[in-house]
Parts: sequence; C-alpha cells; structure tokens
Amino acid sequence: MIQNFFSFDNIENIGGCYELFNFIPASLIDVMPDYANGYYSSQPTFYGSSVWLNGKSLQNKLSFSDEQIITNNGKHYKIVVQGFIPKLTYQYLHLFHEMSQQKFILKITDGNGSVFIIGTKKEPLSFKFSRKTESTGAGLAGHSFEFFANSSLPAVLYVP
Repeated sequence: MIQNFFSFDNIENIGGCYELFNFIPASLIDVMPDYANGYYSSQPTFYGSSVWLNGKSLQNKLSFSDEQIITNNGKHYKIVVQGFIPKLTYQYLHLFHEMSQQKFILKITDGNGSVFIIGTKKEPLSFKFSRKTESTGAGLAGHSFEFFANSSLPAVLYVP
C-alpha cells in the first residue's frame, strides 16, 4: 500500500532536516481542476476519503524541472522531480518498489513559495529509484528517487 514517506529525523549525522512535498496515485484522482490562464485555481478532487500523501527529501536535495522540448513532431515538457532519502532501510525499499509500479500527481512548493501541481490524470508521473552506498566517510548512503514524465503541460502553478 502506498503511504506517507517514513521519518528519518533520528539519523545521526543529518539533523532531521528535510523538505516536504505531496503526492497521490493518479488512480485516486477523480477530477483535475480546469487549466485556465496558465494556472489552476483549485486542487484535484480525489475519490472517497483519499488525501495528499506526504513525501520528503533530504534538505537541498529536492528539485524539479520542466524543460520544454521542441521537435519536428511538436513540443512537450520533460518533467523531472528528484529527491534523496538518507540511509538504506527495508521500509523505503518496499515503499519505493510499490511506487515504481504506479503513476502519480505531485504538489510541490518551490524555493520562492510558489505551489505547483505536477502531472495530470491523462499524463501522470512515473516513479523510479536507486540505492547507493559509499565506502568513504564523505559518501552518503540512501535512496535517490525520481518522478518523471513527458507532458503536454509544464508544472502548473496553483493559485487558490
């Protein structure tokens, strides 16, 4: 079952500093808001009692981009949201394996405080992850993760 990311507040050399974002499986989206004037004025509505789930990444490791790609066949946006979870745990391995089998919609706040809804019901984001260990003290073991998609829309600003 897809759930909130787990706590990593007590990892000894990290200090519990992290950045938050929200995500939900696209299959739980009932209706996406109308895209008008370049932004959403409401959030998606969910089926039943579904709610945004909480994701987190090590501070300064959460990023997103939506690069416009123009080809002879038209244009699209290459959307990538990346993050990092310190420490290798079986809980994250299990959660990330489950997440790699589904598609998602994200809500993320950038460094300027702007909120974006990323992905659509028709063009949700895929998920992948990798694990890394380092044999040196400077290396940081953990899980890198990425949500990604090629979309007809960039990350859409949410203005309530």
